[in-house]
Amino acid sequence: MARYFGTDGIRGVAGIDLSAQFTFQLGEAMGQLVREQGWDKRIIIGRDSRISGPMLESALTAGLMASGCDVHTIGIAPTPVIAYLTTNLGFPMGCVISASHNPIQDNGIKFFDHRGMKIDDNIQYRIEKLLKPKAFERPELSGENIGTRHDWASRVDEYVKHINGIGQDHLVGRKIVIDAAYGAASAVAPSIFTLLGAEIIPLHCVPDGSRINVNCGTTDTTVLRDIVLKTGADMGIALDGDADRAILVDELGKIVDGDQILAMWGLHLLKKDSLPNKSIVGTVLSNKGLEVALEEAGGKLLRSAVGDKYVLEEMINNGLKIGGEQSGHLIFLDYQTTGDGVLTALMVAILINETGLKLSELGAMMTRYPQVQLNIEVKNKKAALDDKSINSEIANLTLEMDKIKGRLLVRPSGTESVIRVMTEAPEEDEARRMAELAIDLFKGYSENGIVTEL
Repeated sequence: MARYFGTDGIRGVAGIDLSAQFTFQLGEAMGQLVREQGWDKRIIIGRDSRISGPMLESALTAGLMASGCDVHTIGIAPTPVIAYLTTNLGFPMGCVISASHNPIQDNGIKFFDHRGMKIDDNIQYRIEKLLKPKAFERPELSGENIGTRHDWASRVDEYVKHINGIGQDHLVGRKIVIDAAYGAASAVAPSIFTLLGAEIIPLHCVPDGSRINVNCGTTDTTVLRDIVLKTGADMGIALDGDADRAILVDELGKIVDGDQILAMWGLHLLKKDSLPNKSIVGTVLSNKGLEVALEEAGGKLLRSAVGDKYVLEEMINNGLKIGGEQSGHLIFLDYQTTGDGVLTALMVAILINETGLKLSELGAMMTRYPQVQLNIEVKNKKAALDDKSINSEIANLTLEMDKIKGRLLVRPSGTESVIRVMTEAPEEDEARRMAELAIDLFKGYSENGIVTEL
């Protein structure tokens, strides 16, 4: 199991978990990997607007250059820009310095391979090994063997042109509120939607590392919902810090999440008989209402592990084109290889145009099952999940849930010593009762017994 990598790259508190020294060593390890694999030595790096971004960018760049790599930095840009440029400009690897929707003090580094996809577990494992002390002999390079740095900020325009080519005139006459969360898409998102003909009302569209994700974006849609209602907008778009996901607000001020967007597009393509294998990919956390809506229309929901990386793997393995997470990480594989909040919003705008339906009507295509998610911190999550008596009780609870056409999911957190319990049932009271029964099973492994809810 990876020591540093979580479900979406490496994350931690900048300056502590992600220190300049560690990040330099990470750059050296990546450079060593490039040499071992015989790859092109060009690497592309982008970041969000966090205060710690320039420090970590400088350290990562220095480590890569010390290992002989040429680094192309594009500055503040959404994660999907890096994914797109990595594959379309022939880079062997792309890096994004961001902690997505996490608080200001956090930061992270995630990596894309030459296909514009998150690096696989084997590459992560190799980087882990190279990060160990004395794992390899540090190169003593000089002169022309040392890498250099190139400023490629202008290449963001290539992504803008790509997205504009998808949208064409679908947004003419639409009024849209965009909340960029003071993050990486503060300039890009309003520019794209304006070029496509929409009337834009920008909200938190300034790259400000001291306010990124604070009371805004996907983590808090309160202000966005108010502005949508006050201005009579067709929809609101909430992005996170690196703009790889989007949550929408309909014209009535109601949230439209990733599951609903998957439902509207899945059902639309099923009706046109153009959904590959009549299937889309969600995750183990996707709402059962999405599954039911697709099945009633003759379609199918495949479930992957949590993380758009695993969604994409399932899509490729099954020859599918659409997949994503409830959180708003959606992949439209005809156009992008990773979650892309701007593209997601655009695809919904296209659907509004094609169907003549309002966003509230599209969002109502699935009936959401009440869902309850509870967490408890434990001393040893592996021991807790391996406990035979607990597993026996969970099996009994699962049978009960099956009888009422509900669902129970128990899983470990990918980044914390936490057990997560999720339940769904036709009635919220029943979902909550079953979630509480399941979470109580783990209190013997918890020091404080405190249960939190998402």
